[in-house]
Amino acid sequence: MAELFGVLQPAVKFIGVAIAIFGVVQLGMVLKDGLGGGGQLGGALGFMIAGFLIAACASMVSLPK
Repeated sequence: MAELFGVLQPAVKFIGVAIAIFGVVQLGMVLKDGLGGGGQLGGALGFMIAGFLIAACASMVSLPK
């Protein structure tokens, strides 16, 4: 189980960072265009927060050896 977790942990961390970067790009597009509205702004912030939380949880969790 520890070996499987060791293989999956970097992948989950990468997915979390990718989601956060997608949120940052979406936020930049909303701020650049100025036409985004509250829904797109909220979605961008949600993607950023969720991505950072996924990456942080993947970094903090460890199995006993």
